[in-house]
Amino acid sequence: GPALVIRGSVAVTNGDVSVQLSQAAMSEVTAPLGSWRTLRDSLTYRVMLAVWDTLSPLARSLPRGALPHTSLGLARFLHAEQLVAAGEWGNAYRAYAEAESTDPTCWLCSWRLSDVERWLGREHDPARLQRVRDHIDAFPPWYQNLIRAADLPLPQRLELLHTETREFRDFFLGYLLLGDELLHRGPLVGHPRAEAIPLFEQAALRRPDFAPAWEHLAWVDITEGDSAGATRALAALDTRTVGNDPFALAVRALVRVAFAF
Repeated sequence: GPALVIRGSVAVTNGDVSVQLSQAAMSEVTAPLGSWRTLRDSLTYRVMLAVWDTLSPLARSLPRGALPHTSLGLARFLHAEQLVAAGEWGNAYRAYAEAESTDPTCWLCSWRLSDVERWLGREHDPARLQRVRDHIDAFPPWYQNLIRAADLPLPQRLELLHTETREFRDFFLGYLLLGDELLHRGPLVGHPRAEAIPLFEQAALRRPDFAPAWEHLAWVDITEGDSAGATRALAALDTRTVGNDPFALAVRALVRVAFAF
C-alpha cells in the first residue's frame, strides 16, 4: 500500500515536552520531560493506529473507546485482527486472549473472543460477556446492535440485525452476522438459507480481504447448489492462507469436500 509519511515538531515548555504530529488523527502528545516512557508509548500507539488506517479500508469502524489503551495491547490486538481476517480461527482466538490479558480494558478483545468462540464451537465465558455488556457505551451504535442482538430470541435477533444493515450500510460485520444467522438458523423461523447469499456478498464487497465472508459464501452457495458462485467464493478464499491453524485447515478441507460432493 501507500507509504505513511509522518512529520512533526518537538517543543519543550516549562518542563513538558510536546510532540505535534502531522497526521490529524494523531494530534499532539504531551508529557513531563522525564516521562519518556509515557511519551514513547503514546506516540507508538498513535502511529500504529495510523498504520492500521492505511492497511484496512474499514479501520475507521473500529470502536476506538473499546480498544486497548497501551501500545503493546494494541499491537497484539491488531495482530489478532489480521489472523481472524485470514480465517485462522484458532490462532486468532489465542491472539485475542493474549491481547485481552495484556490489556484487560480491551472490551473489543472480549467481544471478539466471544464471537470467535461461536465459530470454534466453544462455550462462552459468562464473565467475559458481562464485561462487554457492562461497557457497551464504549462501543459505537453499529457495534452496540451486534452486542445486544446476541442476547435476543431468534426472531428479534434477526429483526435487529436487519435494522443494523439498513442503518449502517457500510459496516461489513452486520451483513456477515445476519447472513450467518440466516444460514444456520433462518429455516427455524421460515427463512430459506438462500437469503444469506446477498448478505455474504455485501460483506465480501465491503471487506474483500476478510476470508470468513468468502468462507461463508462458499458454504451457502454449495448448500444451494450454485457451483459457479461457490467456485468464485473458493477462488477468493484461496488467496488467504491459514498457516498452521489446524481448525482452519480442517474447515478449508471440509469446504472442498462439500464442493466436490
